[in-house]
Amino acid sequence: MVRTGAEIIIECLKEQGVDVVFGYPGGSILNVYDALYKHSDEIFHVLTSHEQGAAHAADGYARATGKVGVCMATSGPGATNLVTGIATAYMDSVPMVAITCNVTLPLLGKDSFQEVDIAGVTMPITKHGYIVKDVNILADTLRKAFHIAKSGRPGPVLVDITKDVTAASCEYTPKKPESIERAGHYTQEDLDAALEVISKAKKPYIYLGGGAILSGASEEVRAFAKKLDSPVCDTLMGKGAYDGYDPLYTGMIGMHGTKTSNLGVSECDLLVALGARFSDRVIGNASLFAKNAKILHIDIDAAEINKNIHADVSIVGDLKDILTKLIARMEQMHHPEWTAHILELKEKYPLKYDDSQLSCPYIIEELDRIVAEVSLQARALMDAFWPGPLTMIFKKKDIVPAKATGGLDTVAVRFPNHPVARAIIRAAGLPIAAPSANSSGKPSPTRASHVEYDLNGKIDMIVDGGAAEWGLESTIVDVSDEIPMILRPGAVTKEMIEEVVGQVEIDPAILHKPTADFKPKAPGMKYTHYSPKAEVFLVKGEQKAVAERINALAAAERAAGKKVGVMATEETKTLYHADIILSLGSRAKPEEIGANLFKTLRKFDFLGVDVVYSEVFSEKGEGMAIMNRLNKAAGYRVLEAE
Repeated sequence: MVRTGAEIIIECLKEQGVDVVFGYPGGSILNVYDALYKHSDEIFHVLTSHEQGAAHAADGYARATGKVGVCMATSGPGATNLVTGIATAYMDSVPMVAITCNVTLPLLGKDSFQEVDIAGVTMPITKHGYIVKDVNILADTLRKAFHIAKSGRPGPVLVDITKDVTAASCEYTPKKPESIERAGHYTQEDLDAALEVISKAKKPYIYLGGGAILSGASEEVRAFAKKLDSPVCDTLMGKGAYDGYDPLYTGMIGMHGTKTSNLGVSECDLLVALGARFSDRVIGNASLFAKNAKILHIDIDAAEINKNIHADVSIVGDLKDILTKLIARMEQMHHPEWTAHILELKEKYPLKYDDSQLSCPYIIEELDRIVAEVSLQARALMDAFWPGPLTMIFKKKDIVPAKATGGLDTVAVRFPNHPVARAIIRAAGLPIAAPSANSSGKPSPTRASHVEYDLNGKIDMIVDGGAAEWGLESTIVDVSDEIPMILRPGAVTKEMIEEVVGQVEIDPAILHKPTADFKPKAPGMKYTHYSPKAEVFLVKGEQKAVAERINALAAAERAAGKKVGVMATEETKTLYHADIILSLGSRAKPEEIGANLFKTLRKFDFLGVDVVYSEVFSEKGEGMAIMNRLNKAAGYRVLEAE
């Protein structure tokens, strides 16, 4: 099939499984953006405010997902603005493909407007750089770029394409991406030498770097550490490859590390470096670093061996593969005196923070202890809305009892903003399971008197922290899947969440009657919920027609001997005729309506009302949460105003 160069770029991205790109358009790359627009349902483009942001975002995306990050920019300053992000990815071994477009071929090398030799500029900070001047080699060049970015030690690759190539056409044939081989060039003698120094060690220490993450060698690292009976430290890039709660884990090493890790490495007789590069932030004074130890260095990049620290034994290759072979041949080792000494150091020099209040370090530590994974989207939501009225659902670890999750394999976590709630959690010293403080199905309490009314005689104590600031419960977002899903709307609105994480899904049960086989994923998702004793009906339509319909219905019910209530607003309360007319607040202030909703539903109960009619509200912003609670309270009984 014949395709333009711009179309070939998009087809190659799809070929490589790319579904997100980051960029900022400009004149030279407009053809590519035109082609990308036609495939916006397959590739999501994130428009950044600056090209540097695109490069950093692609870098972050690759770190979070394990995929190749892709960024795009136009010629000249657009391309050079990518440099810092590319350099970051290069230093941290992050797979990235940067696609730039340059001036047309006849203008190359003539200092044309916005012409820059970006391949030359980025040569020191990329694994490879290409400039494509012929549309016929474009597809193969892009395929090579992705292969290089992912193979061996991952890193960024730049592909610069002249504008006329993006407009030219040629035959394009789709190809399946080549598999990535990460095998190294080590020998049996290399393995033998490593096993020899391991067998002689009395005080071994494992130093873990980002290569363990990139290799997917977490299980092998754990098995190796157990067999070696060795303490483990890591770098920032290596975090997550080893269990942070293992007794022999001592934290980071180097100037930002723990005292235990640094003292331990100084005292060990064998330092096993796994996928680490001995950066200056780790080693400090090279002549004094691990001066009593033999060095065993395992890394996929031969250039890192003996670069900063001399290795007594080295193996170049894929860490997962090498550790598998070493573990198979190792005898179980025991170093009780050495490990006991390290445990003493951990107790003597703990990592401390202010524990007098519910701090962010405490929250993150506890979260890591109880949930299986914290996604990039979840971290972004934490930064934006915690502490506050946002509950997030994660895949749980086994430490969380099934009783606390209703038998689900997920756990809902919230970091409250209220000082009383935070003080109680801090005093408890562990997360608190928090069931609803009301009878099942009834309106949620917004003050202590409501709790007393519902649960008097069923609980031992009520701590009164004052009336709820926002009268509706927290927003619940399921972050256990790739795309976050709102399960219960609240003060943190859909629009606010979208500003932070982009695409957000909404559970159909929020505003529509669930099907008979519906299984709630979170509290408050049942067919009927938040209901007073009275029957509740919602009436929607034009305001005058709504008032007329409610007044007619109220008159009929009163004639039948029933006590009728109406929920109105400050703007409409004078339009109604009923036994009890209560205002939720001003329509111009949805936060006021939200704060008063449950209190008002409860008041109808106290006043002995039999039937309640309510106006409806816009479902935008906070209105979605208000209408969700009203629909549940009414059992989805919605009447049309005639």
